[in-house]
Amino acid sequence: MTNQFDIESSHKSSSRKKKIIIAVIAILMVALLILDKDEHHIASKPLNIIFMIGDGFGPAAAVMARAAMKQRTNGNITSLNLDKYLVGTVRTYSSSSMVTDSAAGATAYATGHKSYNGAISVDPIKMKPLGTLFEAAQVKGIRTGVAVTTRISDATPACFFAHATSRKSEDFIISQLLEKNLTVALGGGALYFNKTVFENAANANNNYKVVRDREAMLNVTEGKILGVFVDYDMPYEIDRINQKIDVPTLNEMTVKSLELINQNNENGFLLMVEGSQIDIAAHSNDAAGQIWETFQFDQAFQTVIDFAKKDGNTLVIVTADHETGGITLGMQPDPKEYPQYEWHPETLLKLNASAHYMATQLFNTTLFPTIDATIITNYVNAHADGLNITFTSDEMNLLMFFATPRNDEKVWNFEQFLGQYISRRAWVGFTTGGHTGVDVNLYYYYSGDDEDLQEDHIRANVENIDVANFIAKAMDLDLPAMTAKYANFVPSP
Repeated sequence: MTNQFDIESSHKSSSRKKKIIIAVIAILMVALLILDKDEHHIASKPLNIIFMIGDGFGPAAAVMARAAMKQRTNGNITSLNLDKYLVGTVRTYSSSSMVTDSAAGATAYATGHKSYNGAISVDPIKMKPLGTLFEAAQVKGIRTGVAVTTRISDATPACFFAHATSRKSEDFIISQLLEKNLTVALGGGALYFNKTVFENAANANNNYKVVRDREAMLNVTEGKILGVFVDYDMPYEIDRINQKIDVPTLNEMTVKSLELINQNNENGFLLMVEGSQIDIAAHSNDAAGQIWETFQFDQAFQTVIDFAKKDGNTLVIVTADHETGGITLGMQPDPKEYPQYEWHPETLLKLNASAHYMATQLFNTTLFPTIDATIITNYVNAHADGLNITFTSDEMNLLMFFATPRNDEKVWNFEQFLGQYISRRAWVGFTTGGHTGVDVNLYYYYSGDDEDLQEDHIRANVENIDVANFIAKAMDLDLPAMTAKYANFVPSP
């Protein structure tokens, strides 16, 4: 006969067994979660970062291009591809001025330190190299590259692979390029590549495919590439289209860069893509030219976003080094009259040549042995699709001042005022032919599953150096170690 003690003992034994089973199951579940996490970590893709810089690309330039895109597509496209990724703004001042130049701006983005205007990744006090993101990436086997529409030796790209006390030392800057072993270097500036540089790039030690034209670039399917397509800066997009100039677009260079830099890549990459000519057009006060540069930059951005989404672990950051031109959408043409609240993107879209192209053609004494007000007006209207532009006497007097006599020293002044006067017909104004000190837009996208990059990313109003330091942290790059490594390098010819 079973007594009460036996029943209670049996129940207690059964309860203990259940607790043990539950504990074992819990331990196994935790172990499986840890194992799954470790396996996921091992199998996860390496991080890629694509850093896009719209040189001189201020907030007004974005609005201007957006409105022009809406006009161009009859209202079918009302936003830039960039727009929905806007997360903040960036402060742009340098160590030497509240208004930065591109060299100091790019130094901040490449090194995480502010420096003086004209500096190419050098310390403003010690005048010694500051370690760059590219240099730190190379140490870890992370591939690097640049694709730009200005010279590869120009300030923005130079700051990522070179050190110089002056941005003007472009031959010296190029002399440092091959040592940094970029996977991709695409742009202009052949004037600063001597024959030896090209030969050394192609030799067995460096093993670059050296290409000098668009078709050759498109035909490269593997390995490293050095593409230098023009002597100086790449043609404006508006001129490439209308003059049928056979050079690669920024978007085509971006596509090729991504194809090559990502090929058989186990360590990730850091690619810098610059819409360089956005800035140059604004220096010329050429609103129409700048719009088309922004269109191309925005297209390249969409290519980057598409790549990032497909890849699954790519971070995209887009910003500018500064604003150029002090653009006003809705200028006051006559200070004696009450302002009219309007501006006209449709006017800008009627232009089929940049101010630079028109100025250089008008200064070509073979094409135009003589020059006067009628010749200037007629030539401009030949590229203005029925706008019937007439210049005021004050405007024409200044244009003729710079055109008499015509020479290389005066052509830029002529170009700037020609661009400014044409832009005024759309009621778009410029306060300067240089840079301004306003904050610039910051855009961000990440396609991976790293919670820090998803949630705790750079946003709101930040310093330009914060962008570089964020990239360095995301890729675990040791910038101080690179500064120490190059401490004995003399950053001048």
